[in-house]
Amino acid sequence: PRGSGADDVVAAAPVSLLAPKTTHFEFGGPLGACAVTLALPFLVCLLALGCSSSYCWGPDPLSGIVNTLSEIPAALSLEAMAVILAWMAFQILLQVALPGPWVEGTKLRTGERLSYKINGHLAFWVSMLIMGHGW
Repeated sequence: PRGSGADDVVAAAPVSLLAPKTTHFEFGGPLGACAVTLALPFLVCLLALGCSSSYCWGPDPLSGIVNTLSEIPAALSLEAMAVILAWMAFQILLQVALPGPWVEGTKLRTGERLSYKINGHLAFWVSMLIMGHGW
């Protein structure tokens, strides 16, 4: 019955109490999230260049790092950037175009819930098929 649940207490509370201003952020807040977003592709490329046909980081990782760092300028090109941006655009297209169930996220401090389309598994398999890796 209405009027006897905890939801009624939450609904009756002022919004300022339900959604106080955030004063503590995880991962360094917006600046930390931006740093991770920008640094992670560089780290992945650094690790990918760590092993090539001529060498792989081994017992002397310092020389491997120096060799890898010297190869980074050759790996950075407009073509490489275009491929990465095209891949990101393709993934956005898959998220928008592929079907998938819509689910509600966790309850926010304001009481509302955001909806999310869950189609990542299908997007993965479509990506593998398009790239020629489908099994």
